[in-house]
Amino acid sequence: MKHNAINAMIVALTGILLVAVAARYAPQLRHQARADSLPELIDLAPADSTLVAYADLAALRASPLVQVLAALAQPSNVDHDYAEFVRATGFDYQKDLDRFVIATRTGTAAQTLVFAEGRFDRARIEGYALRSGTLVNQNGRTVYVMPSGTAGKKVSLTFLAANRIVLSDGGDLPSSLAAGTAPSLDPNLRERISRVAGSPLFAVAKAGAIAQDDAGGAPSVMAGTPFASLRWVSLAARPEGAQALLSIEGECDNPGDAQKVAGSLEVVRGMLHGGLADPKSRGQMSAETAAAADRMLQGVQVSTDAERVRLLLTLTPELLARPAAPAPANGSAH
Repeated sequence: MKHNAINAMIVALTGILLVAVAARYAPQLRHQARADSLPELIDLAPADSTLVAYADLAALRASPLVQVLAALAQPSNVDHDYAEFVRATGFDYQKDLDRFVIATRTGTAAQTLVFAEGRFDRARIEGYALRSGTLVNQNGRTVYVMPSGTAGKKVSLTFLAANRIVLSDGGDLPSSLAAGTAPSLDPNLRERISRVAGSPLFAVAKAGAIAQDDAGGAPSVMAGTPFASLRWVSLAARPEGAQALLSIEGECDNPGDAQKVAGSLEVVRGMLHGGLADPKSRGQMSAETAAAADRMLQGVQVSTDAERVRLLLTLTPELLARPAAPAPANGSAH
């Protein structure tokens, strides 16, 4: 097998989050959940997580607007390895995955984990994993370790229950999974998650940790820019009837930094607008998709509130509608 399809699955799950959400924390989305009422999968995330993202796909599938977004995001060519994974295991995330959490860890324990709930044919998935992988014991759990498309990395997979699996892009799975005790997330991270946990799709990231220089000493891409002042970034999306509320919020140390971030976002908006209008810049993106993306881009409202900067968007069918075909010129042939 040329590439590992389990690794492709992790990328696909991440893609669902990135494609469906542009923003978080609109006043309409404020829903302070109790800390003990967070989605159950959240409690499986490692205590030192710097990013936690959650999606309730079972709920999102019912939204007509999300279905339109998913159709727009469909790749023109299905990845060969993922297609083989579906054929061999019978699992297709578009219909068999109900909920998932993505958690990342940075620093010396850098790792990305996906906790997923859905309908899994365990025998077929285990058989597929053993085609190129090996069986190991980690902290009392049976774990399948397979090659990754990234040099020096391995993909690990284990079943926590008949309807729940864990995938990791490297390193041993957290020992807390074997001990059966839920790790205790950073209270600051948990508190911010509770603010958006009422949405079926959300993410919270510790921006400072993610932007840190890597182990090789390479400078952060945000270094020297106003975005380096961001400390937390929170995202959420919630369908409401024929529309969806989308938002993103960044937290800085002070109002001045928030104003600078807002100004930089407006500059980025202008650059993206120009890129979407240029066929060379947008690459393989169709003109229709670029037009829909540009309408959404122009519909985003940027504002500040003390040390917070917010991007808000109400997504409607009109924003995603295909432009009407031009009327035929007078005298044209029929």
